[in-house]
Amino acid sequence: MEDEILKNEVVPEEEIEIEPEENEEIDIDDDKKVKKIKEKLNICQEEKAKYLDSWQRVQADFINYRKMQEERNAEFVKYSKQEILRELLPLMDAFEAAVGHFKETEGLKMMLVKILKENGVEVIETLGKQFDPHIHEAIKHIESDKPDEEIVEEVQKGYNLNGKILRIAIVKVSKQKK
Repeated sequence: MEDEILKNEVVPEEEIEIEPEENEEIDIDDDKKVKKIKEKLNICQEEKAKYLDSWQRVQADFINYRKMQEERNAEFVKYSKQEILRELLPLMDAFEAAVGHFKETEGLKMMLVKILKENGVEVIETLGKQFDPHIHEAIKHIESDKPDEEIVEEVQKGYNLNGKILRIAIVKVSKQKK
């Protein structure tokens, strides 16, 4: 039974010491072989560390690439409708002009406005706002008591698509009387 316990007992490798028997001598060639093997082992471990580091970097780069690609795809989907929506804007202008003459078109205009809003299109507010060349195009200066560069008339509505300019607003701006 004691033999079974000894067989099952695990002793860490570091604790095992092999001593030469009295008659046995350590061969000098064996000592050199052990040193060479240890050197090769160290070299292998260094190479392993380099390969592991390289692999981890490539994996991190791939993860970053995937995230960037997902963001690009989301951006593409978000703005892929831009051209078709831009082509609908003249139709919106025509509906607004028609509403002034025919009240029956009001329902159609509301439907079109709803479709545009659902697709991320918003009207750029202009009247009473300060002129901004990034979102407005001034076609005329009108003398007025209002502050310089304040928008006094909107000739054509401007629109944003998900926060980006879809079409700039065409406006008339004030110029203070002298």
